[in-house]
Amino acid sequence: MMNNKLRDKKQKSVADWLIDIVSVVALIFSLGYYLFYRFCEEEMVSQNFGKKDISIMVLFGEGILIVIGLSILRSCPQQLNYPVEITNNNYKPLYLLARRMLYLAEVVIAICFACFIIAIEANNTECLILLTVLFFSIIMLVLVVGVFKMYSYKENR
Repeated sequence: MMNNKLRDKKQKSVADWLIDIVSVVALIFSLGYYLFYRFCEEEMVSQNFGKKDISIMVLFGEGILIVIGLSILRSCPQQLNYPVEITNNNYKPLYLLARRMLYLAEVVIAICFACFIIAIEANNTECLILLTVLFFSIIMLVLVVGVFKMYSYKENR
């Protein structure tokens, strides 16, 4: 077993930047949708922020923080925990697989948070329930498939 973690000196590529931009744009679009409908209705302008407004702002903030956090994690995959031992022979494919899992998680989380904000603004509780189930199902699928693929890089001794 290796004491120090192997470093992967990969710089951010165009795909990395594109995924970050798509994730942030999805969240900003949903916030813009909310603000557009909130301030276009005259009766809403005179009211103070309510529970719905606070929920939307918290979801937007959480979404941005998660996207930033996953982007930072993606840049240093050697800091993650892996179900198999990292060696000189398998660290590159494992780090690549971890990055891909984080790519998928970031995009799914950003799009789901954007959909949550739009569903809350539209007062569509059925859609919220469906989105929650779909969101957790996709995230679990990404994680389970990724972990099982990592086991294919396990070295037999």
